[in-house]
Amino acid sequence: MYGFNEINIEFLAIQLEKYYICELIIIVMTYSELVEATGEGLLWTTSALFENVGNIFNYAVIALGFVGLFIWLRLQAKYNKEADADPTKIR
Repeated sequence: MYGFNEINIEFLAIQLEKYYICELIIIVMTYSELVEATGEGLLWTTSALFENVGNIFNYAVIALGFVGLFIWLRLQAKYNKEADADPTKIR
């Protein structure tokens, strides 16, 4: 059922009052199999994400950056006017 290097430990469902412990299967993999499986999972996740989202995230980040820039410039202009009106404030 499993390869030569894999260890399979199975626990069957046990009923404990209202709680159930479902079947647990632990498969010990070699390091190269683990790294390869992790890489394949990350590749699949990012490809699925980028295909569905496209450039919407990039456009949203750029738009939020410009909104933040305009808010900051407006506040800075307000603070500069206050500093011009009060000679004790450092500009």
